[in-house]
Amino acid sequence: MDARNLDWQAFVATLDELARAILQCIADERPLLEVAHAVGMSRSTIQGPSVPGAGQIAFADLLAEGLRPSEKAVGQQLDLKTNGTLVGWGDNSYGQINTSGISNVMAIAAGWIHSATLKNDGTVVAWGYNQSGQSSVPTPLTNVTSNAPVKMLGAGGFQTVAGVFSPVTQYQVDVKKDVLLIYNTNSIDSLNVCAYYTNYRPMIASANVLGVGCSNKTETFYPSEYTNLFLPQVTSWLTTNATKRPQYVVLFLDVPSRVNTNGDYSVNDREHIPPTSLPVRESVQHQLSAWAQAGWQPFVTHINMGASNDCVRYIDKMTNYTSQGVVLSASAAAYGNIHYYFDDAGQLPTPPATYQVLATNGVTGVLQNGVSTNDYTYEPTNGTFILSGANVAGYWSWGRWGFQSPYYYLSNHFSGSSSWYIMGTAESYNGQRANAGAYQGTFLQWFSSNAFGGTAYSSTPIAAVTHVDEPGTALLEDTQIYFGLWAAGKSFAICAWNSKLTSQFQAVGDPLVKR
Repeated sequence: MDARNLDWQAFVATLDELARAILQCIADERPLLEVAHAVGMSRSTIQGPSVPGAGQIAFADLLAEGLRPSEKAVGQQLDLKTNGTLVGWGDNSYGQINTSGISNVMAIAAGWIHSATLKNDGTVVAWGYNQSGQSSVPTPLTNVTSNAPVKMLGAGGFQTVAGVFSPVTQYQVDVKKDVLLIYNTNSIDSLNVCAYYTNYRPMIASANVLGVGCSNKTETFYPSEYTNLFLPQVTSWLTTNATKRPQYVVLFLDVPSRVNTNGDYSVNDREHIPPTSLPVRESVQHQLSAWAQAGWQPFVTHINMGASNDCVRYIDKMTNYTSQGVVLSASAAAYGNIHYYFDDAGQLPTPPATYQVLATNGVTGVLQNGVSTNDYTYEPTNGTFILSGANVAGYWSWGRWGFQSPYYYLSNHFSGSSSWYIMGTAESYNGQRANAGAYQGTFLQWFSSNAFGGTAYSSTPIAAVTHVDEPGTALLEDTQIYFGLWAAGKSFAICAWNSKLTSQFQAVGDPLVKR
């Protein structure tokens, strides 16, 4: 083929169509491979042959003669190795297979005569032919501190396309790369719960598993234990697995959830300066997600209900949905969890402004996402406590701070299809395990066998947001986002982490369940 006879207008239009298809797949939360079908390409067009010992292959077949003086079909191939480095061969007229010094790569893409990589810190590197700017990566995508981590990468012709990570998008989950399970090697219960999860939780058997030696089985790390013992074992795994940055991390029973200078339940003196001298530190979940590794911001949850049997029975809930993918939905299996309950009752007659919006924001969130006015119940501050409910999809109340008994988990009764809902309360210490002096309701009660009028865990939630230390009222979770995203069909991890406002945050439950 002579390049002079090539219909360049049609060619550019095809590339534009490809770029649009890639971005649309990302927006629609569909596998990127569907781009091929969208523009009439075959699988072999976008993926090269397998190479022994190789991970991912990006292959560019240059079929348009005339681009080089020889007017011959030329091409390049990149091989992504499991240690995050690259090997390239083939045409190198513009240095497109010069891979020296490139490391920590998670994904690769190749255009006609340029190459691009997605590194495990969420940044992009591109090199080779650059007449159309295809190798000039925009600055926000090259700086790990820019808060614009890239999730997906594609290239073709003279274009490079990057999909910036969106925390509200349910991307396709590759369990082998996207899920990390962490248990305490010093706790047989932690090991057993993790093993039960991998054996019986549908579609999770191939997840990454990391045993971490925690010095205790309590819920609280000393800062030195977290920094010098726990965290290095996690970062060592990340270094060893350079091509993986799991978006979902699950911590099991007996992996601590709190960090406290005194190793106890002493709390912050709000007037003490500087804050770093105070005993309470950020939760384990917050610290893992916020700064464990540059460019890595996973959704972290705990499966740490009261004792090992409580955790096992929680996992059993998910065994009914083996025919679904890794993201499990009860409503998709015709389960009738449709009603939301928001309880403001018991608050002061004229509560502060920050108090007034917590339950009502939850109402706003579900209504904005298609919930009928018949499918929610709201009790105002001068109303009576919600003591019963049916077919529960979501529940929020003030708990003890609404002047209910801290044993409201026994006085409130949920019936019907009420074993697959999310919940939260305004209680400061509802994520603590052993602080009896707090005199508040806790997640251990919520997930107990007879909670909310049920028997054998029949009325326990599927997930909950909690606080391991005092968050302050203004930093309680954003209920509009939390319940709104749940009503919109998002997974618990997305609902919880997008609603997070406090560094004392703890999400309890499977990250990949949705209504």
